[in-house]
Amino acid sequence: ALARVKQASSLGASLLCITGGSGLVQMLYQEILPTWFLSGNGTKPKFAGSASALEGYAIAYFSFLCGAYSWGVNASSFSKRRAQVVGIHMDFMARAMEGKISLGCEHTTWRAYVLGFLAMIVSCVPNWISEINLETLKRLATGLRWWHEPELSIA
Repeated sequence: ALARVKQASSLGASLLCITGGSGLVQMLYQEILPTWFLSGNGTKPKFAGSASALEGYAIAYFSFLCGAYSWGVNASSFSKRRAQVVGIHMDFMARAMEGKISLGCEHTTWRAYVLGFLAMIVSCVPNWISEINLETLKRLATGLRWWHEPELSIA
């Protein structure tokens, strides 16, 4: 199942970047994803446990690939825009982890998204981390410790 999720996410990210460009990826990070997580996609819980986690991981993989395809993975002319957009998105994640934002999605989906997204950034594009506000990173690390994810919180 995970292999198919990765294939579908990769295809979706490729199509989004080709057709919409970096402007659409920016909208994905700043508007579409936060709205989806806040609203719960307007549905009642439809998945149980591992399926909800798979949904969160699929969204994480898709959104990470969109950013990587659109802005690159190293220092580039896109790094200022990338830093701003990813920073805003990570600040949203930190506020939600702190409980300052009430999410409408399943907790399992949200947790899988956050853990998947952050793990991919740490392992695949660690230079993105240096572009993020230090206070946001500290808040994310605190949230990860609350979730008993110490390895990722110190990465």
